[in-house]
Amino acid sequence: ALLALAALPASVAKVIEGHFNGPVSMYAHKDPSMAYLGKFCFQCVGECGRRHGNDQAYGSQAHSIALEGGLIRVTAHGAHVRGQAIAVYPSEDYRDPSRSWRNVFDNPNLSCRAKLARAARVIELTPPRGANASATYDDWFAEDNQVHHTEYVDLTARPQFVHFAAMNCEEGTLYSYYELKLFNPGGFWTHHFSYDDQGILGLEVTMLCVSLVLAIVALEGVVRLSGSKLHHPPLLILNNALWVLAASHAMAIFFYNSYATFGHGPEVVLMWAEMLNLSADLIVMVLCLLVARGWRVTAEELDRGERVAVVAASGAYVTVYAVVYCVDLVTREPADDVYPLMTWGAVWLILFRGVLMGLCVRFVARAKSMVTSPAKRHFYKRFLVTAGLWFAAMPVSVVVGLCFSPWLRHRNALAAYYWLTHVVLAVMLYALRPARAKDTFALTAYRDELDGLVQGDGAGGG
Repeated sequence: ALLALAALPASVAKVIEGHFNGPVSMYAHKDPSMAYLGKFCFQCVGECGRRHGNDQAYGSQAHSIALEGGLIRVTAHGAHVRGQAIAVYPSEDYRDPSRSWRNVFDNPNLSCRAKLARAARVIELTPPRGANASATYDDWFAEDNQVHHTEYVDLTARPQFVHFAAMNCEEGTLYSYYELKLFNPGGFWTHHFSYDDQGILGLEVTMLCVSLVLAIVALEGVVRLSGSKLHHPPLLILNNALWVLAASHAMAIFFYNSYATFGHGPEVVLMWAEMLNLSADLIVMVLCLLVARGWRVTAEELDRGERVAVVAASGAYVTVYAVVYCVDLVTREPADDVYPLMTWGAVWLILFRGVLMGLCVRFVARAKSMVTSPAKRHFYKRFLVTAGLWFAAMPVSVVVGLCFSPWLRHRNALAAYYWLTHVVLAVMLYALRPARAKDTFALTAYRDELDGLVQGDGAGGG
């Protein structure tokens, strides 16, 4: 869940709109001369180095640019204040590193005008004077106190991040409503998405299908046991976790589908999706600790001390997660080139998951020493590997993400996390299925109301 939660502030930037009504410093973050708007990654040419020959297909340079280039479209209206502009900076300018975002943003050695001069593009936001004045300059025109700007971005052999910031180096104020639309070439799956986010919608659809299959299989096992009047709590808990996870993917699909259609989606839906993902993660973590402690394997119920240990570990995990996320959300600078899972908060959370994995190993060692059944000892050997993979899913996804370029890091780390956790859940489901669990777990019979009546009649008859 942290993968998407950490990405949340940076993921929603394909249609950026807002209203300025005061000094630039009122809307600034670290750099008082800039009101940061967001960043976007334009994809590479063709398939990263190969054009598709649109010039020959259409015989028109305009068509070639439209199909092979990115697009920036700005609409703004407001008071006539000189100097209002949106400055566009590449994250890395390989021809002139001094113009790169990291060398311009919050640089105390550069004045506002010097920073503006280093921008790759400057889009004017100030309309001409007069209620009905109008003017046209190439692809920029203003009418009735409105500014409309459309600009095509030539793609390069590698993807490029660009940052957008509103500035006014003349009067230092911003009085304007703005709407910034950013597009990549392609259709539904790519048009509104920053290149580093492309593929996430398809990934969520795939994971929804996988989680639904697992949830249906788990539900079938629960129903079959219920029909036989048998109770298997670990399978029931896993079944609940799988349906919560499926609901999480469904809500994420709703958000990204809206995003692909309109360029933005309801952020509260994505937040709920991640909260459900966290809930499923917590449910499975508690199940791992309970089974490792011997629940339903060496004993039908845990004693009070064991229950307190599991609850304390789970509560500590939730507390650390909440603190890490809230601190990161408040302290992270949105204008920085920070990518998901590359924050100190994520490192602390990963370390705490390592502590929980160590606790799980200790529980397994203790439970294994208490059983004599070869089937149960063999089960704990396999369970230790499965639980270890579950707790290691997040660190592994971080390592996977670091192996890729920044524009591939987020989606590949997320894909690694999703696939590893779903494979582990499939293995857990296989181990908890009734046909296999009967030799390992205590499958207890449901207490029927007739049992009490029969026992009562027997006692009375005696």
